[in-house]
Amino acid sequence: YLDVEKYKKYMLQAISILRNNGQIPVLLTVTPRKDRDYEPVKLINDWIKSMNIKYIDMHMHIHIVNYKFGPYGVFFISLPRGEMVIYFMTVYIQLRMDIKQCMSKS
Repeated sequence: YLDVEKYKKYMLQAISILRNNGQIPVLLTVTPRKDRDYEPVKLINDWIKSMNIKYIDMHMHIHIVNYKFGPYGVFFISLPRGEMVIYFMTVYIQLRMDIKQCMSKS
């Protein structure tokens, strides 16, 4: 996401559509990538967190899981297959807990 304003514009349209359909939007923060500038990611995530909308901090979870699994950065393709499964399961379990908690605050 290089164009932060365009990201916000499209995200606000999506949020409006969801709300108009009686649905509850839940946003995910953006995870950084090694091949991209970090500044747009930070601006988008700060914007998401400042909104009065439920969100899951995917950015934080990826960093926590990466810390547990070593210096693989954001890209986990270099992980051995067995560790990659554990990596994805760790993120999946955390997301399930976050979604459940997020939806219980409705």
